[in-house]
Amino acid sequence: STPLGDAGSRRLWRLKLPCRRSMGVSFGVLAPCCRCPMVKEASSAPAPREEAMNEQAVSVEELDRWKVAARFRTPVTMLPVDILLDYGMDPFRFERQALCAFFVQMAQFLGLTERFALATSTVLGYADEVSLTYRNVPYHSFLHAFSVTQFLFTLCTTSELVSSILNEEELLAMFVASLAHDADHPGNNNAWEVATKSALAVRYSDSAVLEQHHAAVGMRIMSSDKRNMFGTLDDRAQEEARRTYFHAILATDMAVHSKMVDDIKQRSSWREQAFDRTSPADRRELTGVLLHSADISNPLLPEFALCRTWAERIKEEFWAQYNRELETGLPPTQMWASLGTNAGFYKSQVGFIDFIVQPLWNTIFEIFPDVPADGRLRESLSDNRDQWVKKSEAEAIVAATRS
Repeated sequence: STPLGDAGSRRLWRLKLPCRRSMGVSFGVLAPCCRCPMVKEASSAPAPREEAMNEQAVSVEELDRWKVAARFRTPVTMLPVDILLDYGMDPFRFERQALCAFFVQMAQFLGLTERFALATSTVLGYADEVSLTYRNVPYHSFLHAFSVTQFLFTLCTTSELVSSILNEEELLAMFVASLAHDADHPGNNNAWEVATKSALAVRYSDSAVLEQHHAAVGMRIMSSDKRNMFGTLDDRAQEEARRTYFHAILATDMAVHSKMVDDIKQRSSWREQAFDRTSPADRRELTGVLLHSADISNPLLPEFALCRTWAERIKEEFWAQYNRELETGLPPTQMWASLGTNAGFYKSQVGFIDFIVQPLWNTIFEIFPDVPADGRLRESLSDNRDQWVKKSEAEAIVAATRS
């Protein structure tokens, strides 16, 4: 199959660039223009009406753009694609059904539904079934899965350097994996599963327990022809897609984070191209790097309020597990011992950025220099870190005055 970067077969419509050449329009100036019936609060202004042209409230050009964009909206959501092409999109504003429909729009926008003759009912059915497997836990919920998928969608759509490497089958497998990458997450980590000798730990021999489970949940959903996102591929392509799917999800295991960072740093230092588009192994490796990077991308969000919301939610899960460890007599996870205080929480976020997020993302910025340009990701990461540092320092002053 042809890499997405080839102009002849590419199915990406980029911000500030024309969509299909036959259309000759840009989504770059398209304003939010519809109301979604499943939005928890109004997310956009009403659609422009043709009568408005007579009042000169909307130009003919703007109305034409809106009509073209309507092609990429599902009847359920009516959300313009430029809203989805936003690193700062807030998934907490939408109902579950709307997020599933947005997944359909992303698949359409990337050209995957057309390229692989995927029925809308198949894509929506897959998203819906996957969403229902997510539990009502603070962080590892369907909201997180969608947020990661949408962040990945924005990254792959706005970066020509990234999209020029992956082919369409790999892009399909990565997005299918992204939505399912935490399916049926219990709200604790692998260490808990292993320490408690859970059924999952026994099943997967204490190795990448939850990641293997998430992948299996997604594959079980796709065992139904009506939900099989790989169903239109031939046998060889299906097998390759499955391998990419499994690889991408297993790459989200934090146990392999350090190795991943070391590997891509080495790639960027001694190879002219860190990821060779002609190498199937390199392309598959990139899907794992991208999904894992998106999985820990909360500190790169442009709004600190949303960044903090996610941080507080993961803290809630960690703190709950820490207390369960104490209650059951298991060795407690010492790095979580101070999460019950603001000082400990703020300090943990600075450490997370310094030792986990920055080493990976700074290398990605070096390999793909157009990634931070469009979304100001580097600036957002720095700004959010500064916010956590200020809060940590302020808390330290308060503690000093008390003593």
